[in-house]
Amino acid sequence: MPAIRRVAALALLLASAAPALAQIPFRTPHAGSQHILIEGELGGRGPFTLLLDTGYVAPFTIALSQGAAERAGARPAGGEPFISRAAVGGPVRLDRYSLPRLALGPVRVANPTVGVTEAIDIVSRAFGVRIDGIVGHDFLRGRVIAIDYACRNVDLEAAAPNAPPTAAFTIAPVRPVILVRARINGRGPYQLVLDTGAGHTILSPGAAAAAAVATGGPTSLTGAGGEEGGAWHGRAEVAVGSAPARRIALIVAPLVDRVAREAGTRIDGIAGTNLFGQGRLVLDYPGRRAWLQPARPCAAR
Repeated sequence: MPAIRRVAALALLLASAAPALAQIPFRTPHAGSQHILIEGELGGRGPFTLLLDTGYVAPFTIALSQGAAERAGARPAGGEPFISRAAVGGPVRLDRYSLPRLALGPVRVANPTVGVTEAIDIVSRAFGVRIDGIVGHDFLRGRVIAIDYACRNVDLEAAAPNAPPTAAFTIAPVRPVILVRARINGRGPYQLVLDTGAGHTILSPGAAAAAAVATGGPTSLTGAGGEEGGAWHGRAEVAVGSAPARRIALIVAPLVDRVAREAGTRIDGIAGTNLFGQGRLVLDYPGRRAWLQPARPCAAR
């Protein structure tokens, strides 16, 4: 009987601890950044530093640098490369590789699809820290995830909040970016990509003009394809769904029109982390719902 009690107690302990196992701590490349860097294992080796990016929608579970692919034991898989023409700075090519497994916290993926690209090294140089790869839509679809920006953790097996969502979202038909509706300077609605990989909120020139966004001096953008100019500073009141409007700095750039063409739908802008990266973001991929929640107390580390 005592042994049975001990087994039962152990089972209860494991059950109570299970939710915490889904929370993965993350770090950011530098102070002021809200980009999500998490550690994972690839092919049973690691750790590898991966960027969690909802705006990464290439048809691969993970994109890797050439060096990371070699360290993980990934093998060329043949077939035509995938080329994205919507990336900041120019086209990005990903070559097809195979890998036996991917592990992020409690999530294990057997035989993930892999795209190997020099764009990872470009992103690493822009951030000033080494990044081995990127995971995005293909890894996240079918999940409910919670990103706690204040407490610096990601829950890949989250429960949907018992509260009305801040916004419903749709998935673009060709490249599966997340699309939410927003009001800009009280006008709209406008359709924005919800992108955890974008530090700035970006509007198309047409949407900025329609929303009466005042622009300032010129600026440039840096992304997976390098650096590109032709952009302008701006500032506006932006509200996603039922969330309160926030007055934020933004960028006006023709990049948005390229994203729209590749995604196969109208897109007016990209909602970056300077708009939603202060509290807790919950994305229910199956239910197509998003919650933008205020920061809450963090558990003791």
